[in-house]
Amino acid sequence: MRVLIVEDNPADVYIIKKFLKDTSKKEKSEKKLDMIVVDNGTDALRIFAPDNDVCPSHHVDLIILDLNLPGCSGQDILEVLKTYDSTIPVIVYTTSDNQDDIDKAYKASANCYVVKPSDLGDIERILTILSQFWTNVARMPSKES
Repeated sequence: MRVLIVEDNPADVYIIKKFLKDTSKKEKSEKKLDMIVVDNGTDALRIFAPDNDVCPSHHVDLIILDLNLPGCSGQDILEVLKTYDSTIPVIVYTTSDNQDDIDKAYKASANCYVVKPSDLGDIERILTILSQFWTNVARMPSKES
């Protein structure tokens, strides 16, 4: 499973990667976990450009997307991403609990919207649940669909 993490906060990137790896190991997932990290909206959009050969979009299985990014906002990215491949699940993982942001994200086809908790215990619990669900429970569409 290839996960694209679009996050500009290095501490958040570290935590997300840690819990994805830990969950994959604990669950003895048969899926190889590969994580790609970009720290701004412009680089995230480049991955989905037709001429990108570094990480073609058809090799991304899941996107974890922050809304508050330098360059393009996460909301703008979400709108564009779904025009490239509407089968890639997107988890919005952000500090914004603004109802307008939530509504816009779901209207742009986000699959999940999670407000980043401030408590480390809550972060661990939420990321563990998300990791377990998306790496071991949810079944992804084939790339031919």
